[in-house]
Amino acid sequence: MERDTGQIEEILAAKKKPFYLLHGHDEFLVSEAAEKVTDRLLDGGDRSLCVEKFDCAEAAPETVVDALSTSSLFSDLRIVVLENAQEMTLAPSGEPSPRRKKEPREKHKNYALWERFRRLVESPLPDTHVVFAAAGEVKPR
Repeated sequence: MERDTGQIEEILAAKKKPFYLLHGHDEFLVSEAAEKVTDRLLDGGDRSLCVEKFDCAEAAPETVVDALSTSSLFSDLRIVVLENAQEMTLAPSGEPSPRRKKEPREKHKNYALWERFRRLVESPLPDTHVVFAAAGEVKPR
């Protein structure tokens, strides 16, 4: 995103996708790009009915996944913008502790939520678009 308007123009000109990952070191440019993508997806729709924003530095992962898994009651279009997406701590919790190696993964913190998120990514709702806006380096979690 670093001052490369060609990338954002390419995104805006392409067919609408269920997921967008916008990242770069300049938080302002990432936020600006997220607004442009949102405007493109709205295509004249009512922002107040279609767009829901979350700051992943503050929002609980359960709240975010719930938002991704429900359709809008008031519109055929739903856009979920996840600001500070790099802070979303949703993961299968990595490796089990050495003394619990034989426990099934389901017992680890966040695993059920991670599985739900994974299923949503594999089969997104047809009326939902998700914009991940991450300032800085994207971390594997």
